[in-house]
Amino acid sequence: MNLSTLSFARKLHTHFSPPDLPRDSSQNLSMELDLRNRQLELLNRNIPGGAHQCKNDPNFTLISMSDSFLSMVGYTREEVHALFHNHFIEMVYPSDRALLLSTTREQLQKGRDIELEYRLLCKSGPPIRILDKGRLLDDGSGEENFFCLLIEITARKQEQEELRLSLERYQIIMDQATDIIFEWDIREDTLHFSPNWYKKFGYQPISERISGRIPLSKNIHPQDMPAFVKIMRGSAAGVPYSETEFRIRAICGRYDWCRIRATTLFDSDHRAVKAVGVIIDIGNEKKQTQTLLDMAQKDALTGLYNKATIKSLVEHCMQENKGCGMQALFILDVDHFKDVNDCYGHPAGDSLLSSVAETIRKSIRQCELAGRIGGDEFLIYLPHVSSQDSAVKKAEQLIASLSTLSPEIGAPPISCSIGVAAFSSEDMTFQSLYKCADCALYARKKNGRGGVTLYSPELVEDTAESMGQPETRTAVDSDEHSVIDERLAQYTFRMLYSATDLQSSIKRLLEIIGRSYGVSRAYIFENSEDGLFCSNTFEWCAEGIEPQINRLQHIAYADMSRNYQENFDQEGIFYCADVSRTYPACARCWNLRESAPCSSAPRWTRESL
Repeated sequence: MNLSTLSFARKLHTHFSPPDLPRDSSQNLSMELDLRNRQLELLNRNIPGGAHQCKNDPNFTLISMSDSFLSMVGYTREEVHALFHNHFIEMVYPSDRALLLSTTREQLQKGRDIELEYRLLCKSGPPIRILDKGRLLDDGSGEENFFCLLIEITARKQEQEELRLSLERYQIIMDQATDIIFEWDIREDTLHFSPNWYKKFGYQPISERISGRIPLSKNIHPQDMPAFVKIMRGSAAGVPYSETEFRIRAICGRYDWCRIRATTLFDSDHRAVKAVGVIIDIGNEKKQTQTLLDMAQKDALTGLYNKATIKSLVEHCMQENKGCGMQALFILDVDHFKDVNDCYGHPAGDSLLSSVAETIRKSIRQCELAGRIGGDEFLIYLPHVSSQDSAVKKAEQLIASLSTLSPEIGAPPISCSIGVAAFSSEDMTFQSLYKCADCALYARKKNGRGGVTLYSPELVEDTAESMGQPETRTAVDSDEHSVIDERLAQYTFRMLYSATDLQSSIKRLLEIIGRSYGVSRAYIFENSEDGLFCSNTFEWCAEGIEPQINRLQHIAYADMSRNYQENFDQEGIFYCADVSRTYPACARCWNLRESAPCSSAPRWTRESL
């Protein structure tokens, strides 16, 4: 600064300084203004974005630009002047200019503030996205200028675009998928389904206050409601994942089998806030499973339960009805059935057996059971009868219905014999009840066939004398060859070939095989690569039977017996005619079926094998 300038500044300071302002106050004011200027400059350089002032003309001619604005676009003031002629509109990405001008005019019609999004050219790299917040003000000279704050939102726009694409993909998946996707807001207690719900069931689902309304709804089968409510409560309590099967009512009134899978979402405090998942139609899966179960449990010719299954079902039903009154068991035999086959042929005999089975099926109530236990022998179980006389009357009514059947048109009608056993003793077992009915049937045949005989103790002596042995006939045994035949093998391979969930399919097949043999457990064991150990990889257990899969792992063949591996044939099928050759504890379990096996040994019983 030269002397003339310094002299002018002093005169200017003297002219504009109040004459009565003390010297110290003047210095303090000057220092404060200096500090404010430095703060404004610091703010100008470090705000997250940039600021500029421009004229309210078609080009938005720039009046001033902050350093942070220049840093954001990468140009110097000289380059802005040389390249863009100080026209801010020329710095805007060309395809955004028309929209910027029109949007500015629209917003100024409503007030003095503007808020715009557009792209700015950048010296290096692609255009950047800008959020422009500005205000139109009078600069004091009568001209109106824009004072604008610009914030770069490139990253935010990319995130928004990714989110939009993600939501669009999600919507496409929901539209194309046949499954129903749902989201339960646990806090708001609202439930939202994808459009597939309406497509499948034909009505709008419950969507608000669901925790109180769904348990009262008729849209879920009453028998399945407890399982569904358990999933709801589990998700609300923070169970990470739940799955169950239940039936949902369609608008036509039919209930369709579905599987629900729910995953719980948590907030930062690990509180359950949402449950999302999918509802899958498993109707075909249920039908296939039922078909396989029917093949394993039903007699192929008559459609009634086969021998092993009827035995298992009656045993279970007798246990449930113990102490609930009198129960009855019928054994029915078609008289002279061999003559039917000899005279009219086996097709006529098969047709007659089918007709007998259909007559039996129509004669019994839903709670009663019927099965075919031999060539022309049938078993009927009545869990509740009022008296022995009422059981006999029921059997006589059945005999009367069967007497209308004949092998073919014009042939004489058939006759049937029924042995009836009816007891209310709680100690009565299936085997003893069966023997009594069988004894009564033998007595009926001995006395001319074609009628009903009720068991009484006096029959035992007569029957034993005539047969030369204390027991009438052998009890119902498992006949595996009549239960699991080639068709079951075909269905098994077909099911495994088309299975989407192999583990679930194998478990279902084990259940089918287990029930068909009437055993309590069915296992799959796999050998180690060296063939020295085996492990239980799949297991099915009947109701009330404790699983053993966790105990039966990495079992050494050497610990069982020296000759244990000789029990397997060349195809790896296990067969043991002498239980003493097995693991000692297993042999004890085999001989003492009702005894608890040694806790240190694998719990293998005859049912397990």
